[in-house]
Amino acid sequence: QLRLLQTVMAVAAEKNSTLVLPIPVELLRFLEKGAGVTGERPPLEPRLDSGSEGSNSRQE
Repeated sequence: QLRLLQTVMAVAAEKNSTLVLPIPVELLRFLEKGAGVTGERPPLEPRLDSGSEGSNSRQE
């Protein structure tokens, strides 16, 4: 792990570099359980603002 950290430090010192680190799936599942995420979300309904109707029309 120390060698990985040294490599990350060396890459971070360079400009215009992108570093991708893998994250264990077990860690993600642990965080999901802690946050109470079930994966089921209600469908999003479109929101219409009633006050915006006719606001783009010109009045003469």
